Amino acid sequence: MKFAEIAVDAPLGQSRLFSYEIPSDLNVAPGNSVMVPFGAQILQGIVFNISDTSLVEKTRQIIELTDPEILIDQQRLEICKWMSKFYFSNLFNSSVLMLPPGSHKRYINWLTINEDSTFSPTSEIQKKIVNEFIETKKIRQDQLIRKFGNRASYSINAMVAKNFLIKTQELNQRSVKEKYIQIPKITSLGFLALEQNQLSHNQHKALIEIKENFEKNVPISEFRKKFNIYSINKLIDKSFIELVQKRQFRSPLDGKKNEKKNPVNLSSEQEFAVSQIYEMLDNPQEVPKAILIHGVTGSGKTEVYIESVRHCLELNQNAIILVPEISLTAQIIERFQEHFPDQIGVIHSGLTQSEKFDEWWRIKNGDYRIVIGSRSALFAPMPNLGLIVIDEEHDPSYKESNLSPKYQVKDVAMQMAAKLNLCVVLGSASPDVETYFRAERGRYKLARLDHRFGLNNNLNQSKLADVEVVDMKEELKNGNYSIFSNNLILQMQEKIEKKEQIILFVNRRGTFSLVQCQNCGQVFNCSSCDKTLTYHSESDYLKCHYCGLIRKSFSNCTKCDSASISKYGLGTQLVEDEFKKLFQNVSYVRWDSDVTRNYKEYQNILNTFANGEAKVLIGTQVIAKGHHIPSVTLVGVVNADIGLGLPDFRASERVFQMLCQVAGRSGRGDTPGKVIIQTYQPDHYSIENSSEQNYKNFYSKEISYRKSFMYPPYSKIIRLIKHDINNSSCERDAFSLFKLLKSQQSEWGLHDTDILGPTPAFPSRIKGHYRWQILLRGNRPESLLDTIEFRELPHSMKISKDWSVDVNPLFAN
Repeated sequence: MKFAEIAVDAPLGQSRLFSYEIPSDLNVAPGNSVMVPFGAQILQGIVFNISDTSLVEKTRQIIELTDPEILIDQQRLEICKWMSKFYFSNLFNSSVLMLPPGSHKRYINWLTINEDSTFSPTSEIQKKIVNEFIETKKIRQDQLIRKFGNRASYSINAMVAKNFLIKTQELNQRSVKEKYIQIPKITSLGFLALEQNQLSHNQHKALIEIKENFEKNVPISEFRKKFNIYSINKLIDKSFIELVQKRQFRSPLDGKKNEKKNPVNLSSEQEFAVSQIYEMLDNPQEVPKAILIHGVTGSGKTEVYIESVRHCLELNQNAIILVPEISLTAQIIERFQEHFPDQIGVIHSGLTQSEKFDEWWRIKNGDYRIVIGSRSALFAPMPNLGLIVIDEEHDPSYKESNLSPKYQVKDVAMQMAAKLNLCVVLGSASPDVETYFRAERGRYKLARLDHRFGLNNNLNQSKLADVEVVDMKEELKNGNYSIFSNNLILQMQEKIEKKEQIILFVNRRGTFSLVQCQNCGQVFNCSSCDKTLTYHSESDYLKCHYCGLIRKSFSNCTKCDSASISKYGLGTQLVEDEFKKLFQNVSYVRWDSDVTRNYKEYQNILNTFANGEAKVLIGTQVIAKGHHIPSVTLVGVVNADIGLGLPDFRASERVFQMLCQVAGRSGRGDTPGKVIIQTYQPDHYSIENSSEQNYKNFYSKEISYRKSFMYPPYSKIIRLIKHDINNSSCERDAFSLFKLLKSQQSEWGLHDTDILGPTPAFPSRIKGHYRWQILLRGNRPESLLDTIEFRELPHSMKISKDWSVDVNPLFAN
């Protein structure tokens, strides 16, 4: 008898496996997806080990395989184990990242009210749950728990036990399946009919075409359109053709071809970077296994990636290329297709579920040598992987901050490098401070590209743009109350007259970020979040950018009925409104998440601007990332100070990186570029150093600050956040955990870990849930968590499931 050790889709501790007996008629192996009984439920699980012995005395049998294929190979199962342990995540949740899209099966609990029951809800939480059924008769149990917190599960179970609520289960079926098409194939009778000329003219032509196009997989529907339904059906009826089922893969790159280009002549800086990567690819057992390419914007990092991939393929290995935004995939795919036609697969959230599903299987089957995509592409089942490239490695989108596991792409890539013996290339014009620190200490190799690189074999074609910082305090003193400085207006006029293109950047959506009554001082806040509502002039509404709440704009204060309503701050819509007043006949497009909701809309806006149909692009951070538009000669940063005041130790770094990136969009062609940065803090080191594109000076200042306060990279931070719909309960639980941590710290002698808090998180309330946080800071803060239930060790202490754990959080505020 054989037993399988399985990670089950249940809210359990990290790295927890359960033993199940393998039925004699099932062929089960590590990496299989199965359905298993778990308590009174049937849940999906991933097989990790096969053993002759069980972890427990009594076991139950596996019910079935969800897929006969092994979905996760042994090496990636090890990565799943590491992620579960490192990020304090359920092992199944770590494994789901590796599964094909649409293959996560789950029984959903649905609740309805029993109209015949005489039970009356007593507690407040029970009454709130019952009120949810006023507008709908059937509600998912997990949605109620998500809304009211884990305490709601006890109330739900109590009402189910009293037969007031009726619980039913439904299996959510896979939303995507393989697509098959019918291909006509000529039979022996068909060949005979052609020889004996027994056919009508139309049928003869159709049969000839069917014979010639069978290998091209032309579906029968195309022939019916061309030769009419009657003629084709006659060929089928007479058995002159037969229909063959063939799988059709839905590819996002179908029909997209690029003219193949020869390798470019690299600069000496690029050649050195490439030689370092070649050395790593040729000697995968050696360390370091990663290299940082620190290159100014436009320095030709993509050319280094292309040549590195070329060598990787020559070694009969494959590559994954990651970009931070799906809007950048089209640009980099085009560049790679010019060198590696028909060898590229794509994975990102902008694809349909069907496209993702088919791409995943084609990658697993070895149909592609290169995968390009955003964060999730890291987990593509690429066989014989030899190289991972992480472009714009500093970008915060490489960190998963919402779902468990809250992983960082760079950390996982480095684990893959260690376990799969591959090379990791990190590229950025403004590297993450922690990445640069590791490169300086020798944990990564380092290559610098200090000059811009021109395509078409024209080295150093363009210089970095000239940057000017405008002190907006001086503009106010001189009587200019516009959001645009006088110099920015003059530069815009000049560029428009020369028919050059302009980018106007402000990292905030909407028109005004704060609406306040001047009479009583009331600020209009979101009713579900601790955030102000943003005014949008386009539709005259107020919107919360955290939960999406929308309210009509107020003409009078809801508190004192005064009509003295003032609006403050600025966003992309205000920039748009003010630009239209100054330049009424100039074409422009706005690019932010209010006007673009999917990949096609991203591409439409980008193409409109890149093709010159619009002369001005107004947008948020998405326009700052990696876009190569040579005709842009002016970038105006309308307010560089947004983000500097956030209560987070990385705030200055993020502003520096954003300004360096957006400044890099200017002057990438033959015409010199100009950048104007408007600020009220011109002496801030982030502003000063970004205007000079001086990373070394910025790094020196920032790393000194980090060392003084023992922030990363001189320590590691773990953020614990408690969520609850009741603030008092949330605060009480936070202080209880704090006392437990202090007690464990004293008992185990772990005094090298600082316990900071508990304090309200920022924001302190989101979507109706209050948030309190505790920060653990030290060399190994996870050691303190090892002593309590986050690791589910024997004799561990109980902790509420409403806590989330974020290792190396994006924000520590």
